Amino acid sequence: MALAILIALIWGTVQLVGLVFGNDENGEKKSAGTSSSATPGPTDAPADNPDPTSELGQAVPISLITATKKCDPENVRILAMVPEGQQAGGPVNVEFLISSLDAHACTFTPAKRDLLVVIEANDKAVYDSSVCRESFLSNPVLVAQGFGTLVRTTWSGKGSGKACSADEGFVHGGTFVMKIGTLGGEPDTTEFVLAAAPKPTPTPTPTASGTPAPSPTTPSSTPTNTPTPAPTAPNHD
Repeated sequence: MALAILIALIWGTVQLVGLVFGNDENGEKKSAGTSSSATPGPTDAPADNPDPTSELGQAVPISLITATKKCDPENVRILAMVPEGQQAGGPVNVEFLISSLDAHACTFTPAKRDLLVVIEANDKAVYDSSVCRESFLSNPVLVAQGFGTLVRTTWSGKGSGKACSADEGFVHGGTFVMKIGTLGGEPDTTEFVLAAAPKPTPTPTPTASGTPAPSPTTPSSTPTNTPTPAPTAPNHD
């Protein structure tokens, strides 16, 4: 009996201690949960972050646009510009602003049949790229989607003739009209003026320095005939 009573006392004591410490632990968990909900964590930060800003001297990552797909000539638009202040008698600087209606970046390869350039003076064609062997633009042009590409090139300033020979002469100064377009695309027209080429300055004929002295005159000697005395007859007084 004494042993049973002792065991009952020990068991009761253990249950009482567990009940007391269990309540304290539950209270701490509840207080911790309340404090954590009251304080916003990292996930409660605003979702709308401001766009990053770059400062002077800060490196900004950039990427180059590359395109391997060929531009559709029907969707290529070209605006031609000829800078002012140029004159005839030599090459003429020309600028093209090339864009595309395609929904992606592309490369415009200006083959002869895809690009036509005609330059007129007084409603008469003085240059026609269709009779030339090479295209007016020799290098491919990368065209970004939604942007235009500025290309600088030159016109020889010569007429094309029948075969676009290098022996063709330069055009004279005056007002010209350039018409440019791609195969199936919308053409563009621009007017420009070339000043007359300056006249060549005549080269002076070189002259000898100083005045040459006159050559001395040698007097001509005239031979004098000496008369021969007549013979004297003998015994003649």
